[in-house]
Amino acid sequence: MVWPAGEAAFLTGAASGMGLGTARALVGAGARVALADIDAARLEEVASDLRAQGGTVSVVPLDVTDPDAWAAGADHAERELGPISILAQFAGVSGGAPIDSLRLDVWRWVHRINVEAQFMVCRLSCRDSRRTASGRTSSTRRRWQASCRCST
Repeated sequence: MVWPAGEAAFLTGAASGMGLGTARALVGAGARVALADIDAARLEEVASDLRAQGGTVSVVPLDVTDPDAWAAGADHAERELGPISILAQFAGVSGGAPIDSLRLDVWRWVHRINVEAQFMVCRLSCRDSRRTASGRTSSTRRRWQASCRCST
């Protein structure tokens, strides 16, 4: 078996763009994929398409700006697909205007999605690695440590 066949992936922004392209590539290579995005209706369409191609996928409606949603989404994905060993954060927005005409509230929305979501990924990864290191939970999942540095 060649990597990533048999692995489980969690992809944000998976309803379109690079997230969807990566999901298609991973499914084509034999990985199980959790599709996460705020657009739940589009996720269902994408999941149906990937399942029709023989893929094993899970749908995770996720607002990447919601800190509590990350842990719930990860737990849901792992219940359905097993240990997550591939994590990719593709959710992102542009704001739709040149910087000199972008309103501050829109910039803050862009920042929350494009920057704070990266922090959420790392925080979840560190939380899980600390739990495993302290022996409070069994190590049933591979930890998402590659995307950030954690002290355990």
